[in-house]
Amino acid sequence: MNASFADSKELKELKRMVNKIDLSTYLTDPNASKKHEKFTKLYDKYKKSKQGDVKDGNGNFVVM
Repeated sequence: MNASFADSKELKELKRMVNKIDLSTYLTDPNASKKHEKFTKLYDKYKKSKQGDVKDGNGNFVVM
């Protein structure tokens, strides 16, 4: 894993967001789209930090 992301505040924020996910409140939250957008950006950074040069049969990067 990329050391800079592993030790970052962004990773801590991502973990906090994952631990707080509650589908019932998420669906009724008026700020859900903003939260989802932030989560997606952080998760994409996380995936990039974990991806190697290994690809599956479809040519997608494998996250290990």
